[in-house]
Amino acid sequence: MLRLQCVGLRRLLHSGTVNRDLVLEQLRGCCIEDHVFDVVGKNKAKLNVDHVSMAVGMLWQFQKEKPQLLRTVDLIKNHPQFLTLRVLAENKISLMDDMMLIDTLYNFLRLNVDPHDSLIQQLVSEAWLRLNQLPMPSLSKFSICLSDQYLHHSPLMGQITNIMAQKLSTISDARILTTLMISVSSLVSPSLRDAVITRIDKILDTVDPSNYNNPRRVVQFLRNIKSSHRPLLEKFALLCNLCYAAPFSVLNYDTVKAEEMFEACIRHFTPHITLPDALNMRVRLRLMELNRAVCLECPEYQVPWFHERYCQRLQKKVNGSINPLQQQIHKMLGEVLGGMNYVRIAVVTPYFYTVHFECILDKDLNPLPYVETTSSLPIPSRGQAQWETDSHFSIRDELPPCAQRIAVDFLDSKSFCKNSHHIKGETLMRKRHLEILGYCVIQIPHFEWNSMELSTQDAWKDYLKKKIFRECSL
Repeated sequence: MLRLQCVGLRRLLHSGTVNRDLVLEQLRGCCIEDHVFDVVGKNKAKLNVDHVSMAVGMLWQFQKEKPQLLRTVDLIKNHPQFLTLRVLAENKISLMDDMMLIDTLYNFLRLNVDPHDSLIQQLVSEAWLRLNQLPMPSLSKFSICLSDQYLHHSPLMGQITNIMAQKLSTISDARILTTLMISVSSLVSPSLRDAVITRIDKILDTVDPSNYNNPRRVVQFLRNIKSSHRPLLEKFALLCNLCYAAPFSVLNYDTVKAEEMFEACIRHFTPHITLPDALNMRVRLRLMELNRAVCLECPEYQVPWFHERYCQRLQKKVNGSINPLQQQIHKMLGEVLGGMNYVRIAVVTPYFYTVHFECILDKDLNPLPYVETTSSLPIPSRGQAQWETDSHFSIRDELPPCAQRIAVDFLDSKSFCKNSHHIKGETLMRKRHLEILGYCVIQIPHFEWNSMELSTQDAWKDYLKKKIFRECSL
């Protein structure tokens, strides 16, 4: 009898062990990305759709918790076990439920998987097939995924717009609605626009006013549709956080209660003076840029430059590698100017702008050589920008009469507005500041450098000659 009881107890314990998902427990115990990859590597044959979805979600969660400058998305993307997760996810798409499908798509896009990758394409196609049955939170997140792929005007986004219009009265979550509003802003009709504004106005009366993201997204929606809806803006005035004030300036919004709005911002800001790491780093960078702009453009205010050490630390963290395009331009500039000792690359100026390429021309537009290939450009205590003595010229007589420093900057797509050749204000301000520092600034737009007209070595060299010698002679 005792033997039978022992056998029964052993079977009970064994069945309990079998029912436990050991892989899931191991994943839940992971605290860094390497732990997740270790679990994936040791259990490849055991991974089911839940394991794959959870592992990918954890990888993005770990990255999201880090400040932007400390994220290691590229390392994760190139890890061998990440490829394993991608293959497994692609093979198990049909087994994913609706929410898991959208979450997996969202997480892979956040981990910089190319939108043209077959995994992303299949996830989007499967989500399209299930579009009408997606719950609203998943539909909202799916619209973000499409926006990330620049599919704002796609037929798929049009279907999402129709679904939002049909179910607008049932949406009670401000976060879901405001996210959808931004995603479909380019497709809304005037009638849908009015209905959406009326609906969000009612919803915002019922939500926590301390959540600044909802008003921020509504203001972004109004900016996208070029509508200045004053009742909504007045409602947001006392909720506006200083960090999110930019859309108000874009809309040229000037409240009649400006002083009260400012005091309300300070009251809300003060209790949260300790910022998250990511936001703190962003604020520090913006303060540095403001300090630099005031020092350069408004010297009459005698504001000191107090970000020297911060910029030095930031400079050490920046990846100093030179990409192939920079190497190509550097080599051609050397050939155009008469040798590699006539051009420098990645020169750090006073106030810590990095000039892509630098050369010096005398009064007759003849290139002048450098003695060394490094430069350190300090700002003396008296506040005037000067050049270090390791260059060809000393501090006292930096350049011969009428000679000038030339800054050659390559402008990639980030320097321009989307789908436009219109240069962003930040790039224009950089040019203005470099000119204040004594440079003649030559800008090379990416669409000119990569055009069919410049498809040979000789064409590129002629282009550089014309840009440098013609613009510097004006």
